[in-house]
Amino acid sequence: MQLPLLGKELTLGGALSRVPWLGLFNVLAAVGGLLWGYLMLRVGSLQRAINKDPAARAALNDERIQHVRLRAFRTGFLALIAYLVLLRLSTIVVSVPLGFAVQLGIFMAVLVTTAAFLFFEHSEA
Repeated sequence: MQLPLLGKELTLGGALSRVPWLGLFNVLAAVGGLLWGYLMLRVGSLQRAINKDPAARAALNDERIQHVRLRAFRTGFLALIAYLVLLRLSTIVVSVPLGFAVQLGIFMAVLVTTAAFLFFEHSEA
């Protein structure tokens, strides 16, 4: 029942004939979404395996890792606040589409937090 609707969304209701590259981006987004879902299932199974092993759970939750997580969260949070301030100031000059602003904010917050975690973990190791 939902597959015809999904096909219509992927092709934007026949808009492929007018803008051929737009449909390609939608197909790539669908493939990326499926890959993301598969990787989330793999992460979940790995997390369950770690939770079953007390030694692995203790090793991954030591004081240093907790400190690195806190610093990475703090860095990502401050970057998100700075993004929101800059976004608010930029709306004085130019109109920013809501969907773009939200998606860029999510992408930036995840990217900065992940990069900060990797940087802090490497620098403290």
